[in-house]
Amino acid sequence: MKRWQKILFSILFGAFFLWLTFKGVDFKKLITIIDDINIGYLIIAMGVFILGVFTRAMRWRYFLITQKFIDTKTLFEGVSIAYAFNNILPFRLGEVIRAYVLSQKKDIKFVTSFTTVAYEKLFDGVALLILVLILSPFYLWEGWVKKVALLSGIVFSIVIVIGFLIIQEKEHLKGPLKGIYIIIEKIGGKHFESLQQGLSFMGSKKYLTIALSLSILSWFIEGVSFWFTGLSFGLSLPPLAFVLLMALSTLALIISYSPGHIGIFDFVTKKVFMFFYKNPDPNLATGYSLVVHYLVMYLPITIIGIILFIRIGVSINVKEILSKKEKMQNEG
Repeated sequence: MKRWQKILFSILFGAFFLWLTFKGVDFKKLITIIDDINIGYLIIAMGVFILGVFTRAMRWRYFLITQKFIDTKTLFEGVSIAYAFNNILPFRLGEVIRAYVLSQKKDIKFVTSFTTVAYEKLFDGVALLILVLILSPFYLWEGWVKKVALLSGIVFSIVIVIGFLIIQEKEHLKGPLKGIYIIIEKIGGKHFESLQQGLSFMGSKKYLTIALSLSILSWFIEGVSFWFTGLSFGLSLPPLAFVLLMALSTLALIISYSPGHIGIFDFVTKKVFMFFYKNPDPNLATGYSLVVHYLVMYLPITIIGIILFIRIGVSINVKEILSKKEKMQNEG
C-alpha cells in the first residue's frame, strides 16, 4: 500500500467510526448535556491526565537506564511530543518521532530508543490487562470482556517471552529456544544488537518490576481522570468502575489507525459506557466519550507537546521519519 493510500485509509477509518458514534444522536440534547458539565471537575481531570503522562516519563527512564541515565524532564518532553504528534499524524508516528528526538538529544541509537518505546506499548497492554482482570469480576464480566482479556493475554505473553529470549546469550540456549533465537536474530539483521540493548533492562528484576509498577500506576491515574470527567457530568459510578471503563476502551484501540484515535476511541468508549449503565441515554454516552477524549486527553497534551517541541529546537522531516520507520520494517 502506497503512503498516500495509508493516509487516506487512516482518515476514512476515523471518519467511519465518527459516523457510528454520532449515529442516532440528538445534537440539541448532546450540546445541552455538554454545556451543563462542571468545569471544575473537568479541569481536575485534565490535570490528573497530565500527571499520568508524567508517570509514563518516569517509567521510560527505567527502560533506558541500562543504556544511559536520562532526567525525567527530558523524558517528559519526549512523551508529550509523542502524544502531540500521535494526535496529529496517523499510524502513531509520534512514537517514532519521540525515539528520533531522544536519539538526537542524548546520543542514543535510534533503533535502541525505538525498541524501548515499542516495548513500552507492550507493558501498557500488560498493565491494562491486569487492571481488567482485577476489576472486571466486580463491575463487568460479560463474555466479550473475557474474550478481549484472553486474546490480549496470549498476544502480550508471546511478545514478552520473545523479549526475554532476545536478551539471552545464544551460547547458553539449547534446542528449540536456540532455533527461535537464531530466527529472530536473522529477522533483526543489523538492528539485532541495538534491539538487545533496548531490551537489556528486562535482565534486571528490579528495573522490570519498577517499569511494570509504573505502567499500572500510570494507567490507574488515567482511569482517575475518567472518573473526574464522570463527576463533571454528575455520574454516580464508583472510581474503580471508571478505571475499568478506561482500560477496556484503551485495549480496544489495538485496531486504531486514525490520528489521535479519532472516531474509534469515541465509538468504543461510548459502547463500553452503555454496557456499564445498561441502556443509558445515547446522547449522554456520546457526550461523555467526546469530552473525555478531546477535552481531557487530546487538547491539553497536544498543546503542551507542540510547545515543548518548539522549545527543544530539534528539526524533523515527517517524510524522513516515515521512511525511517518503513525501512526498519522492511529490514525486519
